[in-house]
Amino acid sequence: MLAWKSCQNDFAHDIVRFRSSGSCDNNINMEQQENKDAVVYCRVSTDEQAERGLSMDVQAKDCRAKLEAEGYTVLEVLRDDGKTGSNMRRDGLQKLLALAEAGAIQAVCSVHSDRISRSMVDSAYIREKLQKLSVRILYVNQQESDGSSASFVTDNVLAVMSQYHLVVTSEKVKATQRAKVEAGYLPSVPPVGYLNADNPDKNADRLSRKIIITDPERAPLISETFRLYATGNYNVVDLCDLMYKKGLMNRNGKQMSYSRFYDLLKNRFYLGEIHYANYVNKNAKHEPLVDEAVFNHVQTILQTKNNHACRKRKHQFLLRGFVYCPIHRKRYTAEWHLGKTKAYYHCPNRSGCGKYSEMTALEGAIADKFKDLQFSDEFIQAVIKKVSSEFYEQRRIYNGRKQSLINKRTAFEKQLAIAEDKLLNNVLDDAAFKGIRARVRENIENINQQIHDLENTHDLNIDVASEVMAFTQDIYKTYDEADPELKRHLLGFFWERFEVHEGVIINSTPTLIFQELLKLERIYTKNARKNQNAKNRSKRSDFSATSPEVINKIPLLRGQDSNL
Repeated sequence: MLAWKSCQNDFAHDIVRFRSSGSCDNNINMEQQENKDAVVYCRVSTDEQAERGLSMDVQAKDCRAKLEAEGYTVLEVLRDDGKTGSNMRRDGLQKLLALAEAGAIQAVCSVHSDRISRSMVDSAYIREKLQKLSVRILYVNQQESDGSSASFVTDNVLAVMSQYHLVVTSEKVKATQRAKVEAGYLPSVPPVGYLNADNPDKNADRLSRKIIITDPERAPLISETFRLYATGNYNVVDLCDLMYKKGLMNRNGKQMSYSRFYDLLKNRFYLGEIHYANYVNKNAKHEPLVDEAVFNHVQTILQTKNNHACRKRKHQFLLRGFVYCPIHRKRYTAEWHLGKTKAYYHCPNRSGCGKYSEMTALEGAIADKFKDLQFSDEFIQAVIKKVSSEFYEQRRIYNGRKQSLINKRTAFEKQLAIAEDKLLNNVLDDAAFKGIRARVRENIENINQQIHDLENTHDLNIDVASEVMAFTQDIYKTYDEADPELKRHLLGFFWERFEVHEGVIINSTPTLIFQELLKLERIYTKNARKNQNAKNRSKRSDFSATSPEVINKIPLLRGQDSNL
């Protein structure tokens, strides 16, 4: 509402300046001028325009004629096209009120009171405000609102009927929407990848006259988007940029915003479901663009890996997206202070929420949580066995491919040697030899590049194997020495979120993967293991019982008294 008040003040300021600049004598009394200036107010909603034909031009013409017949000069026609009358968030209405407050008009005309408002409360407020400012309220198809007892009754009865019509229309629209969803059709514009179309079946019922079909250009790109993200090799920002280059655009032909692209990856409409308002149909009529297994895998990655980090930022903070305020249930924001020498995390609540958390201190406290984590010996051995098996298989493939490339290079080198012999024996002329040499060198360079790429991949494989084994044997050391991007991946592997108040971690929510590892006793907390062994070794199986009970028992996951 403050924004609309500001809008009114701006309009009023412009009008007063306009009127004062057009006057030759600033001391002329406004009452002596006997101004009869007025404005026309027109409004139409999309539904009404289609059903009743209340065009803006017809409204403006009738209102102008009414004002001119009353002896008024029409300063302006204020239009609110396609705006609902259920609230006052309309530019035309706000300008009308601003003109009235500035004393720039003496009358306003509309075809009917329901054009100005369809709300009983708003109608009463607007009438009272204009009447106090001595602005006449004229209507083409209704008696004037002059403040008399008869007008008071008529205006309020009509306001009740206007709001009643609005409520009834809303109920009909909602009923139609619910019926369409139940029938398997979306009652609005579908997301990118689909198009609205007329049903080719001429005998289709009313609800199925409009159907949803796949967009031949964008639908394959949507499917590819889900497949690529499911590989885990992309984040939202990079994949959004990549798919734009491949031709995936919004309906305006522009690149999607990163937040919209993130929402796209969570949209269950692509599964063949409809979630509209409070209505759900999981067996809709439109063709799915992604299967359930891929979609669910994408959701898991979004939850455990991406952590909503879908925007490019000037400053990157390690814990952005992980830390929440337990009081306001809002995600912490972060910023640099004091000439960018210190950074802080804090709740974005405007009224404040305790003291800020210094970046290095909070990040250090969360890093300490890794100190108490330890994979079980059985799990470590299983990982080492699996990694070794995968590495040896990859090395076998690497050696085979490299030897194949070396053989091809040797063959081309022999071709070049033969061509050189033929040149020296005058079997080949100089031009033919240069052509052969150029082709052979090009092929050799291409093979050398393939060997180089293959060697880099092999080096990467051994590095990955080494990091995985180091990670299983010492989780904290791996985290402490990792770069920021890898740290975020490790955080997302173990924890979904942290709740922090005044610099203290009061609650840690584990990921589903972490919970499952705890249940299977593939990972444990050192303190919890020591405490439990001290109580009763025979009850170890109780440690991995139902996940909610286990999570609440582990100091790692709940309670600010934990030093993790």
